[in-house]
Amino acid sequence: MVRLLLGVSVAGAGVLLLPGVSQAADGEQITDYAVVMELQRDGTMQVTETIAYDFTDSASDKHGIIREIPTEFNTDNNAEIRVYPLSNIEVSSPTGAPADFDESNNDHATELKIGDADKTVSGQQTYEISYDVKGVLNGFDDHQELYWNAIGDEWNVPIAKATATVRGPAAIDKTACFRGDQGSTDTCEGRP
Repeated sequence: MVRLLLGVSVAGAGVLLLPGVSQAADGEQITDYAVVMELQRDGTMQVTETIAYDFTDSASDKHGIIREIPTEFNTDNNAEIRVYPLSNIEVSSPTGAPADFDESNNDHATELKIGDADKTVSGQQTYEISYDVKGVLNGFDDHQELYWNAIGDEWNVPIAKATATVRGPAAIDKTACFRGDQGSTDTCEGRP
């Protein structure tokens, strides 16, 4: 029998379902960040991120967003670097914001610059980012473990609400959710 233990971190988001957060000085913020992670039998995880971003109406110099997806991490004992290759990256915008993207790799992350240098965006825009990632499961004799930072801590604007949903081919035996800065052991339990 395959068992799945699940640990999801929402570092940078504050909490898993976060009520209102103070806005940045110019009001720019992510109003809703929903991540759906679907584990496949081959160990690949299909990820869909839906990001509702409020540029405010006065943000005439904004062209889109930058999403940094960490793809390399040091192991707990810093003995080796663990790599999580991304593939099948797609970006769209149901609100009509420019969704072209440039992909680059830097500092252990894949960076997606989403938008159009010749067009500006304002107000509420939604971006849908999907990708596949390999190597996310930790294998043990009696179970598989997913420990994944669903939101990341690379955002420099407040996130008002964040959710993470995990689906997989096996029953989930145990879950844990952590919130706060990278490495936090502050749990999400008891939060609205």
